[in-house]
Amino acid sequence: MNHRSAFPNALSIAPVRNFPASQFYGEMYDSQMGSKLKYDWHLTEWMQSLSLSQAELCRMTGFSKAKVCELVNGISRYNRDVVNSISDALNISPYELLMNPEDAHAIKTLRALALTIVSTTPQESSDSDALPSDVRKFRK
Repeated sequence: MNHRSAFPNALSIAPVRNFPASQFYGEMYDSQMGSKLKYDWHLTEWMQSLSLSQAELCRMTGFSKAKVCELVNGISRYNRDVVNSISDALNISPYELLMNPEDAHAIKTLRALALTIVSTTPQESSDSDALPSDVRKFRK
């Protein structure tokens, strides 16, 4: 395969070699570079789980409509201030925006159950009727 250009290099008068992008860049080359960015946060899923519209998120955060639209659609990047503002508005922890709402709710439930189990004393553990049914299930 000939990778030489028909046009000579003006400085050296030698033919210029053309490399196919995949050969030159190898695995680094991203053919989808111009497409929509994909971020690792789940703002859209959180908005759906809380039944929030973009307009309501604008009112809750004080962000402009354009900024919320860009954040939701993955056009704009987020930073710590944005994550903190949105998490405060949604009444969740900032790290929860980085996971699915279902996973975050499961972790909260598991944590609450663990705290309930830890808070019971050995004398109370003999009376298993006093414990919630979820905790009794894990005690057996």
